[in-house]
Amino acid sequence: MSTPVIDIEAMTTEERLELIEKLEASLLNGPVPDWHKEILDKREAELRAGNMEILDIDEVIASL
Repeated sequence: MSTPVIDIEAMTTEERLELIEKLEASLLNGPVPDWHKEILDKREAELRAGNMEILDIDEVIASL
């Protein structure tokens, strides 16, 4: 089986966005690497311990 060659420069914006969606979907279906899981677990523990707060987008924009 050969790997298709993608000429990104020849693609329309719509085709490029569709490709991005397909790439993202393929990554979401894969396993989470151990190093990434460790970071996520640490952040969750910090949040549960009250050492981190979650801001909504309006709060982030207001802080800029």
